[in-house]
Parts: sequence; structure tokens; C-alpha cells
Amino acid sequence: MLDIVKELHDKKAGGKRLLLEVVSRTSELIHTSSEESIEKYNSLANELKVNHPSLYVIVGIMEVLLGFLLYIPSLSYSEKLIEHGTATTNTGFFYHRRTELSDKMLHFASVSASLGV
Repeated sequence: MLDIVKELHDKKAGGKRLLLEVVSRTSELIHTSSEESIEKYNSLANELKVNHPSLYVIVGIMEVLLGFLLYIPSLSYSEKLIEHGTATTNTGFFYHRRTELSDKMLHFASVSASLGV
């Protein structure tokens, strides 16, 4: 799972806070698991899924284009818009890796719950 998180981070896909939360909650679940932590872990896994990846790609491209249009008039203050648009586009492009991560997390949570770890 952590390999997928590292790959998504390296590819600058959006959702960095979610990826950080995956790392912290996974270690929490390994060390001290409770019904509440398993429930939160499952909800995080469901939150990671991308429902409409093509919309993420379209919206990301629109943000990047808007950032390029405003780059000179805003004296390069729209650079953050370009970065955000790129991250949104990458989220759409690499949605299958996030789905794979989510599935692995759900499996890990179910195994942890059945073992009573």
C-alpha cells in the first residue's frame, strides 16, 4: 500500500492530505486497532475513490488553461492555479491506482477486523 502512496505522491496526483492520512491511519491500525479506527479507515478508503475520472481531467485542464491565460496579467500569481490544475488532471489520469489503494485498504481493514488485531 505504501508503494502506491509513494507512486501517487511522486506523480503529483491530487489528494496529498488523503495520502498522508492513509499512511498515518495504516500505522495506527497496525499498532492499536479498535472498531472506531477500523470504521474511520474504511471511510478513508471510500473517500479515496475517484467517481468520475474524466471530469477530473477536464476540470484540471481547464484550470491549467486559465492559469496560463492569467499568468502574465497576474505577474505569475496564477502559478498555484496551474499547479492545482495539474494535480487535478493527474488525479483523473491515475484514478486506477487510487482505486487499487482503496481496495487494498478495505481488504486490510477486513482482515484486521476478523483477526481482532
